[in-house]
Amino acid sequence: MTRQQIVDTTYKAMMRLNRLKAKHGVISMPMAEAENQRLEAASEIVLTIDGILSGGNGEGELSRLKARIDQINMS
Repeated sequence: MTRQQIVDTTYKAMMRLNRLKAKHGVISMPMAEAENQRLEAASEIVLTIDGILSGGNGEGELSRLKARIDQINMS
């Protein structure tokens, strides 16, 4: 598996686990949905960061992403 395949599979597994937890009453459905939204946002940020790092002009672009990353981490 490539690094990206591992990342994608991990995020998908975490989202499935959240749905199972909600289905069996371990967590509420709203909590599972909120967590899945955070996971989707984090997955998108990983792709964005990978793109930035492969482009070469990482410092400026990464610092512009910081507010979005902080928002995801705090939600």
